Amino acid sequence: MFTTLRSKILAGFAAVIAINVVFGLWAIYQFSDVGGAATDAISSNYELITNTVQLSAIVDIQLGLLQQMPGATNPDLFATQFSQRSADFRILLVQLGQNHAADEKRPVIDSIGASYDRFLVASRKFIDVVRSPVKNDPLDILYREVNPAANALRQRNNRLYQNQLEITNVRRELSAELKQALYFVGAGTVIATFLGIIGGGFYSRWAIRPIERLTQAVKNLTGGQLGERILITTADELGDLSFEFNRMIERLRRYEAMNIEQLLLEKRKVETIVQSIATPIIVVDAEMRLLLINSAAVAMFRLPIQGVYEGREVIDLVRDEGVVHSLRNALERKADVESGAPDIYIVHEEGAERFYSVVALPLQTSSAVNGVVAVFSDITHFKELDRLKSEFLAKVSHEFRTPLSSIIMSLDILREGLVGEINADQLDLLNSSKDDCRRLSKLITDLLELSRMEAKLRNRTTVQIDLAEVIDSVLRPHRLPAKEKGVEFIERIAPGIPLLWASPEEFRWLFNNLISNALRHTDSGGSVTIAAAVDARNLVVSIEDTGHGIPMDSLSKIFEKFHQVGSPSVATPGSVGLGLAIAKDVVESYGGRISVSSEIHKGSCFTVKIPLERLAQPG
Repeated sequence: MFTTLRSKILAGFAAVIAINVVFGLWAIYQFSDVGGAATDAISSNYELITNTVQLSAIVDIQLGLLQQMPGATNPDLFATQFSQRSADFRILLVQLGQNHAADEKRPVIDSIGASYDRFLVASRKFIDVVRSPVKNDPLDILYREVNPAANALRQRNNRLYQNQLEITNVRRELSAELKQALYFVGAGTVIATFLGIIGGGFYSRWAIRPIERLTQAVKNLTGGQLGERILITTADELGDLSFEFNRMIERLRRYEAMNIEQLLLEKRKVETIVQSIATPIIVVDAEMRLLLINSAAVAMFRLPIQGVYEGREVIDLVRDEGVVHSLRNALERKADVESGAPDIYIVHEEGAERFYSVVALPLQTSSAVNGVVAVFSDITHFKELDRLKSEFLAKVSHEFRTPLSSIIMSLDILREGLVGEINADQLDLLNSSKDDCRRLSKLITDLLELSRMEAKLRNRTTVQIDLAEVIDSVLRPHRLPAKEKGVEFIERIAPGIPLLWASPEEFRWLFNNLISNALRHTDSGGSVTIAAAVDARNLVVSIEDTGHGIPMDSLSKIFEKFHQVGSPSVATPGSVGLGLAIAKDVVESYGGRISVSSEIHKGSCFTVKIPLERLAQPG
């Protein structure tokens, strides 16, 4: 009858279950309306109020740190303490969100998180002003933005204190009922416990003997003793378990040859190889935290050699937005069409610049991307070659200009017949030569313009400009050609764009190049839309047309020097494909990015994004 472990357990506890059924039903009836609600309400609200007190204390501490920063000799110390308190606040808020994920308090907790985000934004702005070399008054930001944000946060935090009254009311209402119920339940519990102890004591000695043997065998196994087998001959589940356990020991003996030390040795080999590579390499996980960084990367980021960086967020070490953007794109498996080239990370070393090409490779499993490997290839030598090439082209172009002007003048003299009469065939040859010289002259002009623009980017003088006025001045000479061609200009300049510190000549050249390209590639009846706005961090300007579009094979190369889209119907005589390359250099010199999206026969859209912080002060 009792051939299985289940039947033995059921038989042993049948009497105890029968005794406790009546008492259990009565206890359920007594506590169904009291116990669960009381416990949940009290514990939940007590924990909630404790945490809200801690949240308020953290905010008060952070306000105190901010108030001490303007007169401190080392404001960075206060900023670090501020960040530590922010981390404590986030941990408490996450705990609250997890504990109240499905109840009515979650919206209030979420509103506290949103208010704290606004408080952090204002606080970081205040810290940036304190740290800034430009001596502005940070107290204005403290009273106008930080304190109101902190007050709003306190108001939302105080909503949770209202639960204090709820705890008091629950205690008063349940106190009387619990006293009476606990008296009867206590008496019944004593009786049931006494009977259960007597019956369980005898039964446990009989039923637990095979389990004790199995437990001892498992302990021996964890100690490395693979030679001991267990002997349990019962026909129940424990007998089957012992048989499978003995089979498992046999398999472990076979796998013992696969030494863990060998696996660790292979892991150390990989780490040693990565550390010995001269190319900077970092590895991040799916949470953008460092898993591995070699010594070359430590030196490139100018970090202390003996520091411990594994587990830290990569954004704390890599301040370049382009690199962080590449890592996030690799994690999200995005394939944005940007400049057609890898991101460039620039390191300033003792008055010189080193350029690194950043390639982010996702660490992908069968289901998701679990990390990214970023390789920083030093391309400073290639940049230097590119600079030398540009200087060489500028010098050659300058040397060509004088003899070419002489040739054009001589052709004009011959065409006018000033040195003798010419026939029709000779005139055709002269006209053809004049056209070739004109195209060559435009080529030389473009090369010289590239050289001049690169020199200006290195020696820039900025002034405050109104973006709307700059765009209007660029559009003014294009309006008549657009009207004659039948192309409509649409302006969408958002209000509230602040004055920008930039070179007006560079911005005019940039937008003139993009707008003239859009106009040239748009047929009659089409339109060119110029939109400008600001988001939380960037100035965003887009030039969108309804023209011919750009072939997919040219999208990745369109910003390269001397690359031209192969479309004879819209080709410009003498153009060598330098306009967009110069435009890319202008945008990147402000720390921005230029991107393009296009569809054949539907049009193209060029988007320029420049960080507002780079345009907020003289450069």
